[in-house]
Amino acid sequence: IDAAVDLHYNFVAAIDFCMEKNITIGAICAAPSIPGHRNLLEGRKAVCFPGFEYDLYVAYIQNAYSFTDGNFITAKLRIGICI
Repeated sequence: IDAAVDLHYNFVAAIDFCMEKNITIGAICAAPSIPGHRNLLEGRKAVCFPGFEYDLYVAYIQNAYSFTDGNFITAKLRIGICI
């Protein structure tokens, strides 16, 4: 369980680092809910896998397969590649 906790904190630290440095963050399928839960998508346009829209909180949900807003790239497909 300690390893899972460490992984979570490292993942959150990586997102925070990317936000501070304005590095692009890609999230596919339900993954946009992670920055959504941290209110990082506030005021941004985003997409996610159908059924997870509520988890994006105050993001503006778009009717598209993918969307880029600032340093966030979100996509609703279950299969994809982030580069």
